[in-house]
Amino acid sequence: MDSHSLVCSIPALPITTYYLGIQDHANIVIDLIFLSMSYAQVFYCIEPDLRWPSDYAHLIIDLSITSEKIHVYRIVLKHNSEEEVTFLLFISEDLS
Repeated sequence: MDSHSLVCSIPALPITTYYLGIQDHANIVIDLIFLSMSYAQVFYCIEPDLRWPSDYAHLIIDLSITSEKIHVYRIVLKHNSEEEVTFLLFISEDLS
């Protein structure tokens, strides 16, 4: 998180996000929302009533987006090109 300048958002009401559905097993929190530092004080809602038939509760967040916060860059890489392969390797290494 720190290396990408992100913060973990805080739920308005901290409750379970993953429901195992197995008796005698505790439900847990495994779903998180990461935001840029400028949204550090934005809370999100966990909606367990909207989860059926999934095991995961929905996470809902409202973000104010203004034109000065939107930076659009378009780069097109040709499919199966050396540039695409290099880019995908860079992304996969960074994510792992």
